[in-house]
Amino acid sequence: MPGPAIDRAGNAQRTKNVGGDFHLGHKFQVEFGNAKIVGVFKVEGFGDENESIRYADSQFSLNSTAFRPGLMKTQPVELTRYFSSDTTLMDLFNEGLKGHVKRDTLTITVLSDDNKPAWQIICQEAWLRGIEGPTFDARVAAHATETAEFVYETFDWKAA
Repeated sequence: MPGPAIDRAGNAQRTKNVGGDFHLGHKFQVEFGNAKIVGVFKVEGFGDENESIRYADSQFSLNSTAFRPGLMKTQPVELTRYFSSDTTLMDLFNEGLKGHVKRDTLTITVLSDDNKPAWQIICQEAWLRGIEGPTFDARVAAHATETAEFVYETFDWKAA
């Protein structure tokens, strides 16, 4: 006996990704300054960490110490994208090799189902630390990818 009818058209309107379309699976944009970095499908590495400093003063016994917060350390952000004819990352890397490291704002904008900005991660004073790839492998069906690593001074999360 068949179950209740499934409203596929209604589901498609509500979720916008019922068919598992990979173009809709990653809904974010990446910009460095005024340049868009296209084809990015993975962003990872956000975070920061406080350094712990061990100290002792006259209030403690001779064998006792405590910790204080130290410097804030940011983690590098790694962008992975499909290899394409877009030369934005290579242009940045080549400028760095010439001694002209460009510092600018790295912005990752997460989009809603309607392709409108939902929230942003804004990394101030970011620069390209390194680039790896492209990776080619004729024995697998995966696309060629390249990975770029950015470091930054501070970052902020905000609703768009």
